[in-house]
Amino acid sequence: MKKNTGIKNKYMTAREFMITFSAYSNIKKLLSFETPAASLNTLNGIRFFSMCWIILGHTVSCGLLLMYLSMKQLNKVNGPRNVNWFMFYIHRIWRLTPAYMALLVGTTFLSRYFGDGPLYPNVDGLSPGCRKTWWSHLLYINNVVEPGINDCVGWTWFMANDMQYYIISPLPILAFYKCWWAGLIVVIMLCLIDFISVGLVTKMGMMTPQSPGPKFLSAVYLAPFHHVAAYGIGLATGYYLYRAKNGAGFKIHKVLVAVLWILTVLFLYLPVFGLYTQFQPLYYLNPMPLSLGNAYYTLGGATWCLGLSWLTIACETGYGGLIKSFLSWRGFHVFSKLTYSAYLLHPIVILINYNSQRAPVYASHTYIAITFMGHLLTTYLLSMLFSLAFESPSQGLESGLRRLLGTRCTCQRNTPEVRAECKENGAIKSEYQQQTGTDRAEVEPSVQITKMMKPL
Repeated sequence: MKKNTGIKNKYMTAREFMITFSAYSNIKKLLSFETPAASLNTLNGIRFFSMCWIILGHTVSCGLLLMYLSMKQLNKVNGPRNVNWFMFYIHRIWRLTPAYMALLVGTTFLSRYFGDGPLYPNVDGLSPGCRKTWWSHLLYINNVVEPGINDCVGWTWFMANDMQYYIISPLPILAFYKCWWAGLIVVIMLCLIDFISVGLVTKMGMMTPQSPGPKFLSAVYLAPFHHVAAYGIGLATGYYLYRAKNGAGFKIHKVLVAVLWILTVLFLYLPVFGLYTQFQPLYYLNPMPLSLGNAYYTLGGATWCLGLSWLTIACETGYGGLIKSFLSWRGFHVFSKLTYSAYLLHPIVILINYNSQRAPVYASHTYIAITFMGHLLTTYLLSMLFSLAFESPSQGLESGLRRLLGTRCTCQRNTPEVRAECKENGAIKSEYQQQTGTDRAEVEPSVQITKMMKPL
C-alpha cells in the first residue's frame, strides 16, 4: 500500500485535469450558497442589481474588493516583499482572458448563425470589426485603438479600462499599506486626473448631455482617464472597510448616518435621473448651460460611486439595517458568480432579439419591462452554461498553473500564522522531503496574492 505523505505533486494529475472540466463538480461549486469567512456579502446583492441595471441600461463598478483583499493579504504575508507580484498579474489575465477570447471567436465566426430576419447580419455576423482589431482585445487596449469606430464587441471597452487600472493598482495599494494619508494622496491625484481631463475635453469640444457630439464616445466615455476617479473611490472605500473590520473604524453618530443616507439617495438618483427633464421636447429650445453640462460629465460618475461607497460601508459596519439583510441574501451569492459571464453575453442576447424582429414594435413601458425580463432570464441561463464551459475550467487549471510555475510562499520571512499554513500546504519541506532530498512533491500554496480578485 502506498504511503500517504500528505504532499501533492506540483504537476496536475490526469484526474485533477479532467475534474476541472466536470460539469457536475463545477455546477456544485457554482450553485453553492456558502460564502467565504469575513467576505463582504453586501457586494453580492450590489453585483446582481448592477448587472440588472447594465442589462436595462449600463453602469460600471469600483475597485473596492481589490483593495480590501489586498490589504488583508499584505498583512497576512507580512509585507509586499513576500507577495508574488508576477502571479498577481498572471492571475488576472488568466481569470479574464479565456472567456473573453471565447466571446470574440463566437461573435466573429458563429454569430451570423445565431438569428435570422431582414435586419440580421447573416453575412458578417454581429462583430465584423473583430477580424481586424482582435489583437487589441487580447492586449486589453481596445479602448484606445479606434475606440467607438470598429464594430467589435464594443461593450468590452470596460475590460480594457479595468485591466489598465489593475496594472497600476499596486501603487495605491502599497501607498495605503505604508500610510493611510499616502494612499489618500494617490486617490486624490487619480480623481484630479479624471476631473481635469474630462472637464477640459468636454469644454473644448463644446459637449453637453443633450448634444455630446460625434467625438464624445472616443474622447471621453471610453478613455481610461474618465473612470479612474470611480476606481480610486472604490480603492479608498476598500481600505476603510479593511480598517473597520479590524477595529479601526469610526463610530458614526446616528444623525450623521441619516444625513449620509439622504446624500446617498441623491448621489444615486441625480446621475441617472437628473437630466430627465432636459430631454423633453420643449427643453431643446432652452438647452442646459455648457458649464452645467461640463459639471455633469466631470462629477457624475464619481458621485454615483460615492453613493455606492457609503451603501457598502453602512451595510458592512452595522448601519445598513434591512438593506444589509436584503443585499446579503445567500441567493445573490450564486448570481454574483455569474456576473462576468453575464456582462460578456448580455449584449449578444439583446442584439439577437432586436435584429431578428420582423415587424416594427411600439416601445411602451410594458413592452420594455417584459423584454427586459426576457433578456435578464436568458442572459443568466446562458451565463451558467458559458461559465461552466470557460470560467470554471480556467479557474481549476489556474491551480495547476501555479503549481507548474513553482509558486510558493516565502515562509521564512512571514508571520508565524503564515509559516504554519505554508508548512501545512507543503511550501516548507516536510520530513519526507528532507529525508528523500527531493522537491518534486510540493503542494499548491494556499497563501497567494492570486486569490485576491474576483471581477464585479
